This record gives sequence, C-alpha cells and structure tokens, in this order.
Amino acid sequence: MRNITKGGISSETLIVRQKALSLHEKINLDKVCEKLYRNLKNDKLSDVISENIMRSNCSKATDETYFIADDSDLIKHRSHKIEGLARVRNGSTGKSMNGFYLSNITSLNDNGKYYSILTICSQLYSNIIEDDRINDITNHSNNKGIYF
Repeated sequence: MRNITKGGISSETLIVRQKALSLHEKINLDKVCEKLYRNLKNDKLSDVISENIMRSNCSKATDETYFIADDSDLIKHRSHKIEGLARVRNGSTGKSMNGFYLSNITSLNDNGKYYSILTICSQLYSNIIEDDRINDITNHSNNKGIYF
C-alpha cells in the first residue's frame, strides 16, 4: 500500500509501470510491477481506503453541510463481458446501453471565507442500489448535514 501511494505521488500517473520506475527499487522492474498489481487486486484495500476517506471527510460536517448525491452513468458500449455489466440509460442520448451506474456523494461546507468541497464516496453499481452508504455517512457525520 505504501509503495502504491508513494509511486502514485512521485510519478503523478496511474500507469503501474511508471509508478514502479519512480520507486527506484533495487529489484527487477517486472517484479516491482507484479508486487504493485498484487496489491491493487486486493479487494479489502479499496474498502479500507473508501471507508477512511468517508470517515475523515464526514467528520468535518456541520449542521449546515450539504451532502450532494449525483447518480450518473458510465457507458461501456463496446464491452459485453465485464462483471456487473448491465443495461443502463445513457443520460446524454436517452438510449439504453451497456454500462454501469455511478453514484458520487460530495459534501459542501461553508467555512465563512470559502467553500470546501470534499469527496465522500464514489461507487460503481449495477442493478441494486446500496442504501448503506447514506447510513454510513449519517453515522460518520454524527447525523449532521443536509442531503440533496
């Protein structure tokens, strides 16, 4: 996890090979890439990162914080065999296409001098909407904020 973060910051890229190069490890570059890919495939890692972001950013909520939910779509018109792929309504064309729904929740805080915008969660989902995220946000923000 530390290497992925360090590599991402120093290389300023999402390309794993460039992250591996920026780490300047003394082992073979392919072995470094293997290690990074192995860590990225860890399902629990994504859950831990998402939970920590939500907990940290929700703790900054006040009674005047706005939680803004934005559901949109991610169209994958050339894909046919991706796990969770479903027929979704393309918001731009109104047509039904292969893809995923994307749920983003952001908070907006008025700090007096400026507004702060913080990501609370961003999640792809298929046919079933998980209401658990709203419950998590309510718990982590101590029941503060206004939902849109």
